[in-house]
Amino acid sequence: MPEKTSIQSTSVYRPFGNSYILPKPSAVTYDTYRKIRKNPTIALVRTLIAAGITGASWQLSTDPRAPSSAAKLIEDELFPFHNLVVERSVLGGCDFGWQPYELVLARRPSGATGVAKIKPLLQDITDIVVDKKGSAIGLVQRSSDVTLNLPDTLLFSFRVEGSNWYGEPLLETSRAVFDQWTALGTAAAKYDLKIAGTRLVVYYPPGFTPVGDTMVANGIIAQDIIDELELSGSVAVPTTVAKKIDELNQDTMRWHIEILKDKGTSENDYGIARLKYLDVQMVRGMGMPERSVIEAIASGSRADADTAVEFALTNMELVLEYIINVINSQPVNRLLYLNYGPEAMDTVHVVPGPITDKIKTLLADIAKDVIKAKPEVVGIEAVLEQLSIPQPI
Repeated sequence: MPEKTSIQSTSVYRPFGNSYILPKPSAVTYDTYRKIRKNPTIALVRTLIAAGITGASWQLSTDPRAPSSAAKLIEDELFPFHNLVVERSVLGGCDFGWQPYELVLARRPSGATGVAKIKPLLQDITDIVVDKKGSAIGLVQRSSDVTLNLPDTLLFSFRVEGSNWYGEPLLETSRAVFDQWTALGTAAAKYDLKIAGTRLVVYYPPGFTPVGDTMVANGIIAQDIIDELELSGSVAVPTTVAKKIDELNQDTMRWHIEILKDKGTSENDYGIARLKYLDVQMVRGMGMPERSVIEAIASGSRADADTAVEFALTNMELVLEYIINVINSQPVNRLLYLNYGPEAMDTVHVVPGPITDKIKTLLADIAKDVIKAKPEVVGIEAVLEQLSIPQPI
């Protein structure tokens, strides 16, 4: 029976020939997500997700009906793009909800059709084209007016709702928390600046004071004293200023200057506790364990950490499964069709290798440090070096 329902969207679609341009959500810009991904907590968790999924190798499963050379052709043409496609797709889905590519084919000396390039496209200038039923049928780039039909593309859409093939960024889950984190950090910095160091309070009588041959308003003299102190720093009082304070405090005109020392702490304890809490919320928003498991990790138990990381690994495996399904339905079947005909489609499949024990162990160790917010937490570069994975873009 034919499909009856139309495009599943509440947005207004722009006509594009006999098809439509899928409108992007306008509430949040991509630059906002680029700012969020620079947050240290987000950056680390984002990299761990990409590292874990990219660390799983590709393997092949071959149907008995497959042409004898089909498996080797798929391995030779697609496997070299493993790191690029998996890592870029995971990060594109994390940051923006989708990742488009141009699939550039090439004719080999043997006569076979292969893959010359899988080119990541910039989400800002790329739009998705859909048909009247809402299915994605290609891409268009506004910067050059280039249109790519579906066979010439590779499109990953994460957390799709209805016909919105732009998906939803994983970062969106943590966006509100990030805004709180940023606002609280700014407020804490202002608080620390306000209470830190030594300050002057200058009490002065109304009127003027002779300075050399000139009568100077006492308010100006008071401000000059404060300015001179600020130029020297907010902790040490220069000898010249200290001498002036002594002279004015003895003045019969009832000048009085006090040096106030900080009686509190330069750390906003509440602010720091709140920032740590928000860090935990951002980690949760990125698919790490629920609070009860996080608290177990914070206790330092290796067994609890292993259990908690299994939760995150399950999410990673689901993302990896989706990526593999797209690889099989688009470039794998495209190559099989062009080289062996339609009957060869779905006879060779890429299957994911396991997320290795090395990755699981490393993630468990890092999870404890991330959640406990230790200052010595391992850096991103060290993580990738241990996993032998290229650094993300």
